[in-house]
Amino acid sequence: MRKDLQHTKLIANKDPLTGVGSAAAFKAKCELIDNEIKAKDKIKFALVECDVNDLKVINDTFGHDMGDEYLKNCSKVFCNVFSHSPVFRIGGDEFVIILFGEQYEKRAELFEKLKSSVNRKPDAPKESISFAAGMADYSSKIDECVKDVLKRADTFMYIDKGKLKS
Repeated sequence: MRKDLQHTKLIANKDPLTGVGSAAAFKAKCELIDNEIKAKDKIKFALVECDVNDLKVINDTFGHDMGDEYLKNCSKVFCNVFSHSPVFRIGGDEFVIILFGEQYEKRAELFEKLKSSVNRKPDAPKESISFAAGMADYSSKIDECVKDVLKRADTFMYIDKGKLKS
């Protein structure tokens, strides 16, 4: 029974399509970080939020199997750029990466590398990688929890999405 419980927990914490962390795993990680924030531990982290572009168009035009491949390709880019950070799929086409340690220290450089990997090819979704991204750092002066940081990353991501559409 213990083995079954461990297996179930593993499945619940992993996104079945992309293999990255699930929304449940992200929520659990946020609770751990929030506890560190409440304990006034000196913690440094940043969140990168990515929203995959054109998933509905790809699904409607090329089919859901192609849409799944497109999501997996984008997820691979997130995992490759942030190779030492946890990546989570928190919604259908939304991903969050939590940066700590060395990747936190190199966040600006890594974020630029991420942004340069956008390769929009609307007629070739197998080769296309298109997403909007925003990044926000935790600040003990203004943030009470991870959700506050995520709201700012989300705002920056939507600003980026607007730039991509214009």
